[in-house]
Amino acid sequence: MVKDKPQRRKRADLSAVGTLLSELKEFAEELDVTDPGWTEVMLDTHISNLIGKGTIKAPRWRKNLRLDDVFDLVFRDEATDDLRERVQMFQDLTNTYRGEPDREDMEEATSVLSEIIERVSAYLEKAKNAHAQT
Repeated sequence: MVKDKPQRRKRADLSAVGTLLSELKEFAEELDVTDPGWTEVMLDTHISNLIGKGTIKAPRWRKNLRLDDVFDLVFRDEATDDLRERVQMFQDLTNTYRGEPDREDMEEATSVLSEIIERVSAYLEKAKNAHAQT
């Protein structure tokens, strides 16, 4: 009888997390609550930047990556459910698929993005401190 090997947890690449954080901060500065279409284009541009810098590798079968895909690729098994939910909420609020989100949704999306940035910053700080202690 062959025992299954326990799956080894895939740890986040701290360098990739730092680069993601930098792109998120730049995106937050560019976010325009009055223009959801432009916001969507800018998010796609920052995701392309992450691919271009080699921070993430887009799977060949996937043409367009969404923000939640990026978080999965960068954080691997270390993204909390709460962080994943915030990213999904941001995507839902800014989604222009069924029409333009209203200003209220875009303002809430801005707030959610700020929370995401805070959580990624806190994760990175905690991970660097843990690494420095070892």
